[in-house]
Amino acid sequence: MAKIVKQTKRAIAKSSKPASVKRGKVVATAKAKPAKAKREHIGADTIADNAKLLRIDMNTMRKGSDVHTRFAKLKKGMTKAKAMELGVSGYDLACALERNRIAFSK
Repeated sequence: MAKIVKQTKRAIAKSSKPASVKRGKVVATAKAKPAKAKREHIGADTIADNAKLLRIDMNTMRKGSDVHTRFAKLKKGMTKAKAMELGVSGYDLACALERNRIAFSK
């Protein structure tokens, strides 16, 4: 019985789920989680081609990576179409916009 109690304490310590003992085995019981509200994602197609970049934060991408070089091409006042001509993908713009690294005019 002492061995089962130790296993139960370990199971509780390792997870946030409460554990119960059934027939000498430790069984974790799941908690009911509240439903999360889905976030509306910003896609590249939601940005107009003539929208201008109003704000660009510091380039926080890892130096030497492809995304760092693409992000470095962005300049304030540049349109989305011009940025895409220079090689910045719509996905890069959408991710940066969603993370508030850049801001476009509407």
